[in-house]
Order: sequence, then structure tokens, then C-alpha cells
Amino acid sequence: MGESEELTTSSLVTETERSMLELVAKGAPLGEVLDTLTRAIERISPQSLCTIMLLDEVQRCRLLVASGPSLPQSYLDAANGLEIGPDVGSCGSAAYRNETVIVEDIATDHRFALAREFVLSYGLRSCWSQPIRDSRGLVQGTFATYRRVISSPRPQELRLARVAGQLAGNAIERIRAERKLADAVRSLNLAEQAARFGIWEADFERNTVTVSSGLAALLERSPMRCELSRTVFEAMVHPDDRSALWSGTEGGRRAGGTMQAEFRLILPSGAVRWMRSQWMLMPGSELTRATGAMIDITSEREMLLEMMRRAHHDSLTGLLNRASLYESLEKLIAAHSDCALAVVYIDLDLFKEINDNLGHAAGDAVLQHVATQIATSIRESDLAARVGGDEFVIVLPGISDPAEARRSAVAATDAIGRPVSVGGKSLRVEASLGISIYGRDAADTDSLLKIADESMYRMKLSHRRDRLASDQASGQPATETAASRCA
Repeated sequence: MGESEELTTSSLVTETERSMLELVAKGAPLGEVLDTLTRAIERISPQSLCTIMLLDEVQRCRLLVASGPSLPQSYLDAANGLEIGPDVGSCGSAAYRNETVIVEDIATDHRFALAREFVLSYGLRSCWSQPIRDSRGLVQGTFATYRRVISSPRPQELRLARVAGQLAGNAIERIRAERKLADAVRSLNLAEQAARFGIWEADFERNTVTVSSGLAALLERSPMRCELSRTVFEAMVHPDDRSALWSGTEGGRRAGGTMQAEFRLILPSGAVRWMRSQWMLMPGSELTRATGAMIDITSEREMLLEMMRRAHHDSLTGLLNRASLYESLEKLIAAHSDCALAVVYIDLDLFKEINDNLGHAAGDAVLQHVATQIATSIRESDLAARVGGDEFVIVLPGISDPAEARRSAVAATDAIGRPVSVGGKSLRVEASLGISIYGRDAADTDSLLKIADESMYRMKLSHRRDRLASDQASGQPATETAASRCA
């Protein structure tokens, strides 16, 4: 090969490399990129028939055909999946040994012993294979040159094969790296969508926020990476949360380190979602750029609120439980030592008979009916709680007049006495009540409840005597004639 031929070859190789890079940049399939290389080498060396085979990426023990545009498809199909070994043809040996393998005569070379007749049937007589390596020197596959005559490669042809192997290795490594990156991005996007989180980057000088595709979808925008102005993003933040969010951001910029905030976003659909965001300043950004992640915690917040509700409310009736009643009463008293406050203690009469005669499901239905009637009969500022099996308490803030407290209590017991259908029977639930007034009767929670309870018990005794006389006169079951009485 003369000097002018060397220059021509070098120019063609450079042009081929440029063409391959353009295809890689456009995202062309690996096979198309490698076909560009094999065809170019065949143009430079017209007697050559070239193939590229790649090691499988998992077990790395078999060669898979990636390019061979000038060889019959039947030959390529038979060669596909070739298991590598120290003496397996030229390609299998080159991949196994990680060195160039030259076979001058396929008809006599021991490395073709098992496939000699098959290869010769396609008119192939000689072959040399060059390992394709990545940047770390690991074998990725082989670049093979076949001839239809018995021959040995000249030094220039071996150099061309090495250059071809390098170009193939560069293209394979780059395409695989981009494929892995694309797979990682797709996985991240799927993970973002599944977990309802996303990544963002803020530029404080430009007042912009760039969001990942997952976060864009979370913000009810086109599911692709996009840039939002600070004005647009700030408009999405709930008005009650803006001041704390931005003051925390500015404070974090001055202090450095990792920052975190929880806030509400109002989405274009009108939905309000709770978000948790954690971020830090980007190194070398001179406090002008930050990156972080944002996750939708609406379900978490709702679950927490529900857990708190359950911790403070009776599971059957939805009213406050005993612990929450005590806490609320003590807070009212502590906040206003001279406050006006009345406590009403209510106990259902004949509730045991309802449970015994109609069953506990009926008893639960009655308790829920009572709770509903109490809740609908009191003011929004009043508190209602279930403190025992069939015992209820109403707290009436702002009321210190016993007569006014009794009117409110009677309104509640009258509501309780409205008929309720249970197990096919119409019942009117009887209730007894007692009242205590803060300041007049007691000045602490325990004493207020105790006095109201004692007052209620006295009424219950009175109801029992009245009921006994009524039952004797009517002869009807008490569970069906019980009427709400208040004294």
C-alpha cells in the first residue's frame, strides 16, 4: 500500500468515523451504525467480507451477529450464538483469547474442525478476527475479515482491522452508555410517577425552576422536563404557606446545608396537594443554584390526620373520646381562668335492655343515633364526647347561667328521644342528664365532670321510679315505652 493509498484509506476511515458519530447522535440503532463501518471497510478492501459479532452482555460466553451485510443471511443465522473458546474458529478464539487470530486456510486450520465443511460451502477460505474492546480493554466482540482465497493479511490490512475494531468499540460503548442512561431515565420517570415525586433545579439569578418529567406530571403539566418562572411556581403555592416557604429558602441559602419544607400546592385542576421538598445548594454555584426533590405527601398527611382523628375520637360514634375531652376542657380552663363554662353529663336509660333483647348491633346503632342527634343539636363552638359505654358529655363554652345550660341540655335530650328504627322496631331512647357550672360548682376538670355525673345519677334514679310506676300501669315492655325525660 503506497503513500497515496494510505492517505486515501485514512481519509475514508475519518469519513466513516464521522458518519458513525452522526448516526449515534441521531439515535440510530447499533446495527445500522456497525453496518456503516463494515461496508466502509469492504469499500476500502474490495476482496473482504466483513462481520461484527458482539458478546452477549449477561453471560459473555456467546457471540451474536451484529453486522455482516455482504454475507448470506443463512450463514449469519448459523453463526449467531457461537460459543467462544480457545480454538473455536477465528472469532470465537479471538474473543476468548482477547487477541488477533489469523486463519490462512480454513480447510486445514484445526480451529475450524467442527464447522469446516459448512464454512467452506459458502466459499470462504481465509479469515482474521480482531477483538473489539471498550475503553477499559474488555472484549466486547470481534471484527472479522473473510476472503474467498487462501491468504494472509498484510500489515496494512491488520492495521485497518485494528482501526475498525477501535471504531466499533467506541460506537458500541457510547450507544450502550446512552441506552443505559435512557433506561435509567425511563426507570426514574416511572419511579417518579409511581411514587409521585420528582426532581427540580432552581436558578435564583434567573428566578426559574426546572422540573423533571415526573414532577411536571405531578404539577399537572405536560409530562416532560420543563422550566417554570418563579412567579408561576409561587402562584401554585398555597397563600398560607408562601411566606414560610420562601423565608426558609432564603435562610437556608445563607446557612447552607440541606433544607426541607412541607407546603401545599394548588394545581391547575383546583386540587390541593401537600408536598415535601428537600434540597441543597449546588457546589460552586455561589449560592445561586439549588437542586432537590419533591414528593406528594397528601396521602401521608391524610393518613396522619386520620390517625390523629382516631386518637382523639370515639371509633363508633365519631365524637371526642374521654382523653380528648379532658384535654380540651383543661385547655379551655387554662386559657380563661374566669371563663363561662357549663358541662352536661348524659346517660342513656335502659341501654342494657336494648343490648340484651335486640343484640349489640342494635345497641351500636342506638349509640350512633344518639351521637348524631347530639351533634346536630349543639352549637358549633360546643364540644361533644362519648366517655363510656352509653355515657356522653357536652361542654358549653360561654354559658354560666344554669337555666341557659339546662335549655341546651334539654334540646340535646329531646333530639336523642326522636324515634329510631332498630331491628325493625321503632324505639324512643330515654336519657338522664346532669349539669355543672364552672366557677359555681367547681374550677377543675375532674370536679366539673364528677358533679355533673352525680347530678345525672340523681335524675336517673328519678326516671327509674317513674318508669316502674308507668310499667305497672301500662304492662308494656320498658324497652318499647321508654321516653326521653328531663327534670
